[in-house]
Amino acid sequence: MFIFIRLLAAHLIADFLLQTDRVFKIKVKYKWGVLLHGGIVAFTTAVFLLPYLSNTIIMCLFILGALVHIFQDKAKITYNLQIEKNNLWTFLLDQFGHISVLVIISYGALNLDRPVYPGPAWLDMIYKNDQIMYFAIWFVLITYTTAIMQEYIKKIITGDTKEKIIWPTPGQKYLEILERALISLCIFLGSFWYAGAIAAAIAGYLLVRAKKSPVLNYQVGTILAVIIGFLMKLTV
Repeated sequence: MFIFIRLLAAHLIADFLLQTDRVFKIKVKYKWGVLLHGGIVAFTTAVFLLPYLSNTIIMCLFILGALVHIFQDKAKITYNLQIEKNNLWTFLLDQFGHISVLVIISYGALNLDRPVYPGPAWLDMIYKNDQIMYFAIWFVLITYTTAIMQEYIKKIITGDTKEKIIWPTPGQKYLEILERALISLCIFLGSFWYAGAIAAAIAGYLLVRAKKSPVLNYQVGTILAVIIGFLMKLTV
């Protein structure tokens, strides 16, 4: 479980936080684009696996995992273009495949001792702090992962079967990310900070009234932010 949590944090950071709009467009547009994203994923995973990479089995699993990620992303792009299926279920299936690879790598490290992270002592302290890792996971989920998921959920709610997804503008996207992050963080902090969560939700509602954010984005995003806020309280 120790190594799986760190690999999951690395995956979410690389697949969502570091997969910017520009990286995503390059990945889809050019044949070599998936290698760029795959390289980012491999580098991020290597950072989180660094203490274990001296182990031959882990190194082999790491290389295999990076290759599988590239192949899987390429297959998903081809599938979406040819079959014209781009919905919540293909998204979740893709993530299930990636996370399954993380489980296999974690199994390979199951009986290994926890090595010291190279470098200053504070790096090892951060690396071995489960609360920091859980916080990183929830943070990426409520900010960048939800930004994608809510568009798929909206298609289900509205019964939209069209292939094309109209993504929000950068300004709208980051305002919604800020609202969700504040709601989850304030719920996580608890006590008088609950008032901050309510204030953030009201601010989001005002954005809807000002027609700067779609009402479904607000509803779906706020519900997910509240749920993840309480999950953070339970795990972090």
